[in-house]
Amino acid sequence: MERSTRGVVEGTQLSDAAGKALEDIDRVSRQLDELIVRISSQAREEAERANDVASNIQHIFAVTEQTSEGTRSTAQ
Repeated sequence: MERSTRGVVEGTQLSDAAGKALEDIDRVSRQLDELIVRISSQAREEAERANDVASNIQHIFAVTEQTSEGTRSTAQ
C-alpha cells in the first residue's frame, strides 16, 4: 500500500514537472514567434532602404554621365 502511495506521489510530481516544462516550452515558443515577426519586419524595411539606395546610386550615375557628356561637348 505504501509503495502504491509513493508511486502515485512520484507520478504526480512527474506530471507536474512535465506540465511546467510544457508551459516553459509554450512561453519560449511565443517569444520566438514575436522575435521572428520583428526580425522579418526589420528585414523588409532594410530591403526597402537598400532598394532606395540602389535607386539613388543609379540616379547619381545618370547625372554623372550627363555631366561628363556636357563637359566633353564643351571641351570640343
